[in-house]
Amino acid sequence: RLYQNAESISIDFAVLEKADNALVIKADLEWDDVGNWLALDRVKEKNRDDNVIVGEAKTINTYETTIVNDSGGIIATLGVSDLVIVKTDEIVFVAHKTKVQDVKDLLREFAGNKELEKYL
Repeated sequence: RLYQNAESISIDFAVLEKADNALVIKADLEWDDVGNWLALDRVKEKNRDDNVIVGEAKTINTYETTIVNDSGGIIATLGVSDLVIVKTDEIVFVAHKTKVQDVKDLLREFAGNKELEKYL
């Protein structure tokens, strides 16, 4: 509940710019702004068809697709490409990779619908 009611603001603005006791340490590491599901393509290993699969999935003729199965069962795909498919206990999210950044529009639809708010 706290997360749902939290202001949508970056940590830079919410904390770091207001802190007078912040410390910076130089580190030699890679950085990736994990802002959406496409970040998995950059940090997870891809199979021979350029798919990223987390969890149980079976793919046939599926290419450049990101699949996350965070619940029981299996995700099965046939003849698709360039998708993001995410399955949790309560929701299945499917989007073309070119539209993933528009997930906020979908979330607004959920927030404005009494029957769908429970899935946020």
